[in-house]
Amino acid sequence: MVKAVARGFAWRRRIVDECVLIGDIAKQVGCTDRYVSQLLPLGFLAPDIVCAILEGREPVDLTLDRLAEGIPFSWAEQRQRFGFVGA
Repeated sequence: MVKAVARGFAWRRRIVDECVLIGDIAKQVGCTDRYVSQLLPLGFLAPDIVCAILEGREPVDLTLDRLAEGIPFSWAEQRQRFGFVGA
């Protein structure tokens, strides 16, 4: 999960800062557009959720598949959906 979050943030930064297209990123890293599109939303996770994942403190039931189901734009909604409320 750490690698996926790191990729999501790196790819988001490239898209925003360098105006790189998803297809270009996919070609450069040797994967599909779909894979890049699936991980890209991880670049919008709340900072405290990212820290918890990087430190291995995420809820035990939080999986990459669960994150891939959809990340709300609201950080409060992210915390609620992924089990970080009261953590």
